[in-house]
Amino acid sequence: MRKISKEELSEILKQHKIWLESEYTMGSRADLSGASLSGANLSGANLSGANLPEANLSRANLEGAYLYRADLSGANLSGANLSGADLYGADLSGANLSKADLSEADLSEANLSKADLSEANLSGANLRYANLSSANLSGVNLSEANLSGVNISEANLEGAYLYRADLSGANLSGANLSGADLYGADLSKADLSEADLSEADLSEANLSKADLSEANLSKATLSGADLEGAKMENKNKIEVKKETTVTITLEMTGEEAKILKDITYGKRTGVDFTSIPRVKLIVNRLLDSVELV
Repeated sequence: MRKISKEELSEILKQHKIWLESEYTMGSRADLSGASLSGANLSGANLSGANLPEANLSRANLEGAYLYRADLSGANLSGANLSGADLYGADLSGANLSKADLSEADLSEANLSKADLSEANLSGANLRYANLSSANLSGVNLSEANLSGVNISEANLEGAYLYRADLSGANLSGANLSGADLYGADLSKADLSEADLSEADLSEANLSKADLSEANLSKATLSGADLEGAKMENKNKIEVKKETTVTITLEMTGEEAKILKDITYGKRTGVDFTSIPRVKLIVNRLLDSVELV
């Protein structure tokens, strides 16, 4: 690990500022790769485009820092304060961000693949079109975060807090969302195929046109969820807790369109499908996959 004195760091930041302001014709780009900066105060620092791979920034104060397209791959940012930081397009692949404060940070288009974000605070953060594939997000706080169009395939979101988060169009295929809080989340057009949603809270969530094929929804709470147009081709049983109302809307053609079936307090109620054989077959197949527990 490369040790950096306060004086040396000050000079590096000075030369980097000149490099940025001269549009890369003067000064020099900050090279802090492998640097030991644990606990350093870099709040408000402009490190846009800087090289920080494998740097140790654990518990560092980077509040409001500018890290636009910076290389932080493999860096240790555990417990760091990055609230309100600009990390647009930054490379954080394989970085350790466990228990870091990233609230209100801009991480849009950032590369967070295989990063450790366990128990990190990302409330209100902007992660639009970020890459979070295979990242560890267990216990993370993503309440009201913008995750539209994000790639979170194969990621671990066990017990994650995603209250009213925007996950519209997100790729969550194969992700572990067991026990996650997705109350009121926007999952419209999201890919949740083969995702583990067991014991997840999806109350009031928007799952319209979402792909839930082969997803595990055992013991998930779906009360008040919007499933209009959702794809739910599951081989496994869907277990729905008693005293839960699930509204399922099936999109079909003509008079068959938007056939509604309610499962209320463990009782099947709804319209008579006997006059529509094809609809009856489809709906019964879906209902047969529902197990009340």
